[in-house]
Amino acid sequence: MTDPNTVLGAGLALVGSKDVLNRLLGPTADYVGEEVKNLVEKANNNLSAIFKNAIKKLGSKWDDPGTVNPRVFKQVWAEGAFIEDALAAEYFGGLLASARSPDGKDDRVLSLLSTVRDLSIYELRLHYLIYTLIRSLFLGKQFTIASQEDRVKVGIYFPFRVYVKAMGLTNENAAQELAAHSLITLIKHEMIDHRFTMGPVEMLTKSCHGATEPGITVIPSFFGAELYLWAHGHSDKRIDHFLNPEILCANDVKMEIIDGTLPMVSESDTC
Repeated sequence: MTDPNTVLGAGLALVGSKDVLNRLLGPTADYVGEEVKNLVEKANNNLSAIFKNAIKKLGSKWDDPGTVNPRVFKQVWAEGAFIEDALAAEYFGGLLASARSPDGKDDRVLSLLSTVRDLSIYELRLHYLIYTLIRSLFLGKQFTIASQEDRVKVGIYFPFRVYVKAMGLTNENAAQELAAHSLITLIKHEMIDHRFTMGPVEMLTKSCHGATEPGITVIPSFFGAELYLWAHGHSDKRIDHFLNPEILCANDVKMEIIDGTLPMVSESDTC
């Protein structure tokens, strides 16, 4: 393994001085501080948050015998050391909890860990927002995410102001560009269906008659719902139970979600 001091020395040689590195990286320069202990301390704090989330999401399953596949642990350890965002730590913690199996051979969570690793914080927050809104609207309804036909029936519309508030943004023009980029990336990773609409009311009413202001319509995907469940520690639940009210998906994520979300398809249209 490369000595962090060697890496730091190489970096400083390239940029000229530690002051330049600090100006370039900002607080992130702490990861390559003057002493290795700075890196170790920050990494330990980040990993500690993930492990605490994993234990919390295991709940009563904490007392069940089990182990985590070494490949899964390696990915959590390597990536988790640099995760400072609270939502990303929640996802990694939930996936770590979901990775626990009696013999440790189950490594299915690797693909979901890789997906979370490749998503930006804004893309991850949008994923969380979408599936939280879907559950809030359809919890207990007789729809199944496993059915392509039912996935359309649990598609949602939400005003753009809901997105802006949930992301903690202030510049609406910049937020629109961010939302478009995030939606396209979620489609790339099959976290949502490719059929989404974002724009003015006249465009949205083609897919949601109840839209009254600019916003977004989106349809969930099988894999997006799976990530949401597994990120909450529910790898033992089938996807067709996604809307089961007995499955709790609570966490400590600080996201302000305001009213305004509607089903894309009206109840009369689903009959």
